[in-house]
Amino acid sequence: MTDPIDLESLRGFTPGPWVSYADVPSTDPNWHIVTNESRMRVLANVHIEPGSEMDAANARLITAAPDLFAEHDAQPAPEL
Repeated sequence: MTDPIDLESLRGFTPGPWVSYADVPSTDPNWHIVTNESRMRVLANVHIEPGSEMDAANARLITAAPDLFAEHDAQPAPEL
């Protein structure tokens, strides 16, 4: 089992929305995770095998991070 994620340490990340795009065809294809449609700030490059649905899903998951964090943050604190 992994240690719980310290959500407080994640605050201050680059705000969303994040978008992704693949640079295929390419000799070294990647999914690029960027902050907006203008692609001015690259947050991550994820190496891919062309046609791999798992690689595409990984890029979508990373791209969804700001929304996932906001959803979690909006949940009421559990009762102790």
